[in-house]
Amino acid sequence: MPADEKDLTVSAFSAEEQNRKANLLQSSSILLLIGAIAGIIFSINLSNFIFVFGFMLIGAIISMILLYFGHIHFASWTLLLWMLAALMSILYIGDGIHDMFILLFPISIMIASMLFDRRNLIAYSLIVLLSMQAFIVCELTGAINNRMSPDTTILDMISVGILMLISITLANKSESIRRSFLKANQSNISLTDMNIKLQYEMKERNKIENDIKAKINELEQYKKATVDRELKMIELKERIKLLEHKCGVQG
Repeated sequence: MPADEKDLTVSAFSAEEQNRKANLLQSSSILLLIGAIAGIIFSINLSNFIFVFGFMLIGAIISMILLYFGHIHFASWTLLLWMLAALMSILYIGDGIHDMFILLFPISIMIASMLFDRRNLIAYSLIVLLSMQAFIVCELTGAINNRMSPDTTILDMISVGILMLISITLANKSESIRRSFLKANQSNISLTDMNIKLQYEMKERNKIENDIKAKINELEQYKKATVDRELKMIELKERIKLLEHKCGVQG
């Protein structure tokens, strides 16, 4: 198999992976966009929540614009960081670390595991973990006050830390499984390339063998024709000698 065809196969596989990320990113951006619009509609009398959902709406739009121009990596970071900032804002104006929206943080990490490689996933996960721990510290020190902040204790910091570490571990495991799946696909592509290359070489070998057989047949036919001609020449010479001998005797 020619090298150009092999490069095209690998490029096609990379393009397929980029298309998968782009489709996932587009779906996430649309869901964030719909959620932001719905949040604005249902919180029309709550100015703080309107601000948060409006912020989410802007983030979804920016992410979709970056995706439209093919900047998948920047679009992914924009979407996830905007989502993180919106969730932190919801915690701030809501019940803080005791708000049910805290369950969306692990989900954001799982989304990141499907969009990022391991290095970027770890970076984003650490940003989420440090942001939440900083928020808890602010509640403990009184820098952030809400109706549930008096119930915040050091145990909340530990429990949230454990929750986020479990989420990060699961996301990292998911990313590792995805990488193993990609490597398996690449191995299958390599095996397919080798099989195609072997078939190509066998076809070329059979062609060469057929050409050699054709040449041998031509040589054999030429040899046969040459030998037959020589035999006939010898036979004619013998007849000529015999006739000359007869003519000499009669004379």
